[in-house]
Amino acid sequence: MELTAVTLFIALIAILLGLYYWSTSTYNHWKNLGISGPHPIPLVGNFGSVLLSQQCILEKHMDLYNEWKNEPFFGVFNGSKPILLVNDLEVVKNILIKDFHAFPGRGIEIDEKYEPLEGHLFNIDGHRWKVLREKLTPAFTTGKLKQMVELMIECTEQFEKYLHEQVGEGNIIECREASAKYATDVIGSCAFGLNMNALTKEDCEFRIMGRKLFQPTFLQMISRLFRIYSPKLYKFLRLKSVPPKDAKFFIDTIKTTIEYREKNNIVRHDLVDILKDIKNNQDDIDFEFTEALLASQAFVFFIGGFETSSTTMSFALYELANVPEIQDKLRTEIKDLLKNNNGELSYDVINEMKYLNLVLQEAMRKYPALYIVSRKSSKPYKIPGYDVILPKDTLIDIPIYSIQYDERYYPNPHEFIPERFSEGNNNRNRMAYLPFGAGPKKCIGGRFAMYEVKLGIITVIKNYKVTLSKLTQVPFPGPRPMPFVGNSGSVIFNQQSFIEKQRELYNKWKHEPFVGLFYGRTPVLLINDLDLIKNILITDFHKFPGRGVKVNKNFEPLEDHLLNLQGHRWKILRTKLGPAFTIGKLKQMIDLIIECSEQFTKYLQIKVKKENVIECYEATSKYTMNVIGSCIFGINIDALEKEDNIFTKLGKRSTVLNLLYMIQRLIHYVAPEFYELPSSLNISKEHTRFFVDFVNKTIEHREQNNIVRHDLIEIFKDIKKNKEDIGLEWTESLLAAQALVFFVAGFETSSKTISSALYELAIFPEIQEKLRIEIVNTLKKHNGQLSYDAINEMKYLDMVMKETLRKYPPATELNRKNIVPYKIPGHDVILPPGSSIHVPIYCIQNDELHYSNPELFVPERFSEENDNKRNSMTYMPFGAGPKRCIGLKFAVYQTKLGLIAAIKNFKVIPSELTQIPYKIDKSNLVLSSENGIHLKFESLI
Repeated sequence: MELTAVTLFIALIAILLGLYYWSTSTYNHWKNLGISGPHPIPLVGNFGSVLLSQQCILEKHMDLYNEWKNEPFFGVFNGSKPILLVNDLEVVKNILIKDFHAFPGRGIEIDEKYEPLEGHLFNIDGHRWKVLREKLTPAFTTGKLKQMVELMIECTEQFEKYLHEQVGEGNIIECREASAKYATDVIGSCAFGLNMNALTKEDCEFRIMGRKLFQPTFLQMISRLFRIYSPKLYKFLRLKSVPPKDAKFFIDTIKTTIEYREKNNIVRHDLVDILKDIKNNQDDIDFEFTEALLASQAFVFFIGGFETSSTTMSFALYELANVPEIQDKLRTEIKDLLKNNNGELSYDVINEMKYLNLVLQEAMRKYPALYIVSRKSSKPYKIPGYDVILPKDTLIDIPIYSIQYDERYYPNPHEFIPERFSEGNNNRNRMAYLPFGAGPKKCIGGRFAMYEVKLGIITVIKNYKVTLSKLTQVPFPGPRPMPFVGNSGSVIFNQQSFIEKQRELYNKWKHEPFVGLFYGRTPVLLINDLDLIKNILITDFHKFPGRGVKVNKNFEPLEDHLLNLQGHRWKILRTKLGPAFTIGKLKQMIDLIIECSEQFTKYLQIKVKKENVIECYEATSKYTMNVIGSCIFGINIDALEKEDNIFTKLGKRSTVLNLLYMIQRLIHYVAPEFYELPSSLNISKEHTRFFVDFVNKTIEHREQNNIVRHDLIEIFKDIKKNKEDIGLEWTESLLAAQALVFFVAGFETSSKTISSALYELAIFPEIQEKLRIEIVNTLKKHNGQLSYDAINEMKYLDMVMKETLRKYPPATELNRKNIVPYKIPGHDVILPPGSSIHVPIYCIQNDELHYSNPELFVPERFSEENDNKRNSMTYMPFGAGPKRCIGLKFAVYQTKLGLIAAIKNFKVIPSELTQIPYKIDKSNLVLSSENGIHLKFESLI
């Protein structure tokens, strides 16, 4: 028994090792050729997310393209199969056109004996393809197209009747199905000479077969996956892409149609007639032309003619419904031209509809029938301009869909803009638009499909106004969520910082005005459009008055602060607390901050004598803590002297994650109904009690001793004394909550900003020297004395500060929640009340669209001239609108004085411990460096 178990275990290990070796044996292929690309995963290669249905193939291709689009080409693995994705448009042109002889086929393996309908023009290559292409081309000449247009017009008349009946029964029509029925009738009439009656008969056999082919069963899906990822196994298991019954139906139909025409001497000059001529004149064809080979050509024209055309038509109608002004413009063109031609449609009239042509081209740009074009090299091939030789049988994919969504070729690619294709704008590289492919293998029926779709659109738009219905899916673009964790699994499990994850999502979706995400089970709308951000934060603030944070006052009393409140309570508190931060109060506070900065200088001098490498977070947080203590609470915290200071401990705990907090956050994301709020400040009960007692005792001490200091505590004292006049319940914990948020925000964010500024100044010594010269010269003008006015004269210091806040904003995002239904301006989207809105400040402020080379530290971005040019919504380190940070001016002066103290007296340079490049700390709630900021300070005093 034991031996059997051991044997089974060894066998299992052997099988797994065998699978691993088999699936990874090709994974050095691209590396050996000197071609870069993403690292593959055993068994699935680079397409695991597609196999697991986490992404569709289009999404995956777009991800890969966006990551590697600056490479001319890159290698991926479809399972174990190496594929070269080509981005460089000149290389694309070479492969598809100039060097077609080296890439004559698509590399599709077929077995015509087992799958008789696979031997069609799309799949075959070489000599057979060339002969068939020549024989079939006459079906699509201009002369034949003109004849076919008349047949198409007859079908549109039937389509018009169908639509009229459907609208009579109910005005919502499923466009995909309606378009497919119309396209099926067109193909039947023009290609096969058959009246298929798909528009009038629900049991039309061809329409039923079309549904089967493009709505596959689960087993057919599995079969197709095997064909893509393991063609050998597909062949070994004798799987089929088209069920035998359907294949037989098609072969018999073509055979019967040809025989009927021959017996009755019927000539229609269509595809079936060409197939009939090929069948009867095989003497000049040097390969066997079987009934199945004939039928397979008809089969591919049927699929291409009805499926791709109906899909394109449906998408065009969707876009026209979504952008009514384009629809109206198109309708005007159609009606005017028909009026000029006595209401009659014809080949020439359709060609006069220039705007219709633009609409169709833009629809095919956004929704190309094929998302890739595939080729296979028939011999070794040196890529022109590159030192790379591709071996024979290399598989090539050209990512049409991704190229046609590339902003380098199409600005704002997700918007539907027909004018892109007007004569004045259509000067782009031809290889950036390939909906029908390019070169000798370009779709043979492309022009036929264009007229088929155009006539379908004309029929609809001429007679009907098309609008979005309640059943129309206008999906928020965004990544597919995972069970339990949504799109935040890597953050919840501390694999990525929140900022890193958000930036990853932003970079992928930044060209969308908004993106739908899931934080656990909670839907969140990420807003990228700057005008929409302005509406939410400022113009429509009354509809988004709060951050949507639920506070359990009994469970976490110190969460009931200004940052979390909204509505009437927030308005009263904001009004009462505002006087603590007026210009007059700031001028009074400056002297107190200067005192703290002098103590900071002494602290740095002592530290430098002991060790010249200083951890900046630690040092600056002690300085800012002293400032907060003195200016806000009127006490000497003495953090620069005492290591075991209770405030220092409280400050450190408030922003660092621990295991308990991680568990709380996990519950918050996955099941918020079980845990309303993991404390944003991470404060223990012990520290909560300390802070409540501290604020109360400070107020009592001042009242008993008639002490007046005109600071925040003084305002608290007045509020407590006159709480009956305020209009809300005022408790000790509510007072303490306001004090705590000012304490944490005041010391933590400012210390991080000073540290980040010092980090950048150490890396860029020329900027540091320029700043030092300004500080020294300004102080010289003021007899060596710092003051409110002297600080305001330091313009370059202001630029350095602003550039630091751009790269390292204290708040990396803003949250809002609407209290009423909200229609997004310019979009047919209504947000229900309670929608969570996130504005990605960090991502916007580090976006090259708004700041060229955003990773560089360039204070001159914020010169007066440059500052006036940019959209104000691209710079929001303290938020925007009525909820903008109440203490921002205080924070600015506190930070500036800390920088002045350091740069005036010390030269700051990177040390051996300085982390370059900057890595974000996953365990901190505020944007900060992973291992702290360790800089060498050299005294200049």
